[in-house]
Amino acid sequence: MHTLGIKFSHQLAALQVYRDQLAKGELFVEHFEVLAKDSEVRLLMQIQSPPKQVTVAAKVLRMIGQREAREKQYSSKAGVLLSVPITAENRDALIAFFSDNAPPSHNENRDASHSTPKASPSDSSAKDIEDFATQLSQFLQNAENGSYYQILGVLAGATPNEIRKQYQERIRIYHPDMASESLSDEEIEAMELAYQTLNEAYENLSNPTKRKIYDAISTKLGRRLGANSAQIIKFTQEYKRVNAAAIRRADELYQEARKALENANPSEAKKQLKLALDFDALHYESLILWEELKP
Repeated sequence: MHTLGIKFSHQLAALQVYRDQLAKGELFVEHFEVLAKDSEVRLLMQIQSPPKQVTVAAKVLRMIGQREAREKQYSSKAGVLLSVPITAENRDALIAFFSDNAPPSHNENRDASHSTPKASPSDSSAKDIEDFATQLSQFLQNAENGSYYQILGVLAGATPNEIRKQYQERIRIYHPDMASESLSDEEIEAMELAYQTLNEAYENLSNPTKRKIYDAISTKLGRRLGANSAQIIKFTQEYKRVNAAAIRRADELYQEARKALENANPSEAKKQLKLALDFDALHYESLILWEELKP
């Protein structure tokens, strides 16, 4: 029986994959050897910090090529899609693996305007609950009109490491699984909204290509500190409407670039990508491939 492995750099990276994939009973794993459909495998999942691992049974659904893996944002490499059902046998082990009860760090230096919010109290007095509910409400009010940078509490020029650290700290505070039993249903729903808001911001700022597009749109809108989510949606809808023909042409040129790569002709691929980006400077797939083909 094959053993397939997947490593996560930290706990929150594992939680993200759980939310996006494992919660649906599936998981993509980078793997180049062809595996037969429905064949049984062992899946070894590991977290580097804090160190922990778990092994569960899985079954092969199908192989996924590099192009599909990239389009679905699984990876830039080919792999295999596994069925990983949560059963009575593996449930406790998976809960232990994905649970993170570590307290947030309060020792990192940051701009004075980026104050550290307090975590949802577990052993809570009425005053603690009231303070956290006020904090949660204020966060959501600020996030409604705030940029992705402001949601995470970082400056627009923040490094990837600064963005990751702030995300980790805030997601621990507002993760619904960390909610106190003393919170009301409405307050728990608010935590879930805060959790989704933080994930949206982190997804766009942790991905270099998405961040580049976000910054470009913010600049076009004259938003020096970054545009908010509603502004991005409105801009994207209008951009697609006005530039529909150019976007279609960029899609076609991107496909020509992929064909050129399949024929081992990277110079032709770069030529087609440059044309695609001339038609649509925000073409996501072309920007990713362009970065990959850089010397």
